[in-house]
Amino acid sequence: MKATAFFLPLLLSSSLVLADQDSSIRAKKVEMTADDQATAIIQTGDGKIIGKTGDFIKELRPSKSGDNRNSSISAGENLTIKATGKGVVIVQTGNGTIVYQANKEAVKKLGVAEKSLASFFAILQVEDVPLQDWDKKLAEIAENYKNLKEELAAIKTTDEDFIALKAEAEEAIEAGQYQKAKSLLGAAKKLAMSGKTEDRLITAAEIAASEGGLANIQLQYEEAGESYEDAANKMAALGDKHYAKWSEYLNWAGIAFQSAGQYKTALPLYEKALALREKYLPVNHSDVAQSLNNLAGLHQTKGQYEQALPLLERAISIGEKALGNNHPSVATSLNNLASLYQLKDQYEQALPLHKRALSIREKALGNNHPDVAQSLNNLAELYHATVQYEQALPLHKRALSIREKTLGNNHPDVAVSLNNLALLYQAKGQYDQALLLHKRALSILEKSFGNDHPNVATSLNNLAMLYKTKGEYEQALPLLKRTVSIDERTLGNDHPDVATSLNNLALLYEAKGQYEQALPLYERALGIWEKVFGDDHSETKTGRKNYEALLEKMK
Repeated sequence: MKATAFFLPLLLSSSLVLADQDSSIRAKKVEMTADDQATAIIQTGDGKIIGKTGDFIKELRPSKSGDNRNSSISAGENLTIKATGKGVVIVQTGNGTIVYQANKEAVKKLGVAEKSLASFFAILQVEDVPLQDWDKKLAEIAENYKNLKEELAAIKTTDEDFIALKAEAEEAIEAGQYQKAKSLLGAAKKLAMSGKTEDRLITAAEIAASEGGLANIQLQYEEAGESYEDAANKMAALGDKHYAKWSEYLNWAGIAFQSAGQYKTALPLYEKALALREKYLPVNHSDVAQSLNNLAGLHQTKGQYEQALPLLERAISIGEKALGNNHPSVATSLNNLASLYQLKDQYEQALPLHKRALSIREKALGNNHPDVAQSLNNLAELYHATVQYEQALPLHKRALSIREKTLGNNHPDVAVSLNNLALLYQAKGQYDQALLLHKRALSILEKSFGNDHPNVATSLNNLAMLYKTKGEYEQALPLLKRTVSIDERTLGNDHPDVATSLNNLALLYEAKGQYEQALPLYERALGIWEKVFGDDHSETKTGRKNYEALLEKMK
């Protein structure tokens, strides 16, 4: 029995399907809509910024010596320049001084004052956020910051002592003095709880929610979840007539705990929020759809696709009634539902959803929009998965062309299209074309994300498996070892993509006749898939087949 290799189309969750005559199986990573689209493309090299788009504002941080002097970058200074790849933040290091910059247009989109950015950058450092995630996390911090300010502004009271504490807390937040703000909010909550009236208890709940918002700004998700749950419990004590705030705080608590990876804690919070909203709101209310989406997302994160599907389907139905059948947001939901079906290897259900999402986006956004390219990519990937290569090829080519025109030749999404087009050529046996595309994709991803990002690992895996297919084992081995190392560091030891990397490294050792090295890798990969997906998923079945086949060969 022939062992099965995995090839990874880039970005997001994987599903595996029979792809060609030699029974090779490749992991499908279907794109879903991202919230952090590029605002500028930054190229780097030799101590200068190349291809800089837009004006940048400079945010100062202490130098290594600890002072806060005005840091300037002089011509000819020896710089190491890193970029997130999406233009929101870049980091320049020269002569011991760290300088943070943000694209002005990006800051405008964030909707916060420039002076707030310095404290945001400090949070990214304190929480040790990887550079490649700074764009997303900066946007998250900014959104949480705005939400907190709105929540505090909405708290109304005539108590002069409380008003003074709240005003001082708001000033501390504006100045980025978050520990001071936390202390002031705690004092305000204690003051509110000293009264026994319903209004006082509501105010105490609102302050507890503000404490959650403050923790969220600092990316302290567990603490945020505890504060939001405290707020929800205070509203629960007042009865169902306060269902709106009660369910809102439950929802926020669920989001925070999910962000902290505490899925078991998040689940009952989401479920209670949904139950309250279903009980008191119209069946097609947007808040019901929000709860359905959040609960579906949690189940999908846990690999519980059967639980996620009906929730997502119902959320889409509500969206269609509220927004109309041809709204871009409906297309996004259709895309995500189709992607979920694809994860389950249910291609017949996914196909009409991808086609409809593509049609809506072309009509609403035009033929050359990045979201259209995303739908083209996903539809092409489905055709690839079902061995309909000739249908897939023009779709991948069109997606690549759109992305190069709209995003630039070196954008990470261009690398996605290059990767997936390379895999298609590889499946067709056109290895020379595939090799060039894989190498270009890897180069883009390393420049965009650095050397230790999961997408870089995916690209390394695919290049390695092409070398393996060509019988060039010595070129493949170091690439696969690096893939496993990156995935374990960035995703954790029990992630499905780690299993894919382990399986492929085992496959290479088996091809080299090194069975003793291969067997424990197959065994570990199978264990991960059984834990994440269960016994009946196609990935688990493939892993078991590879493991048992090698055991038989070693007898």
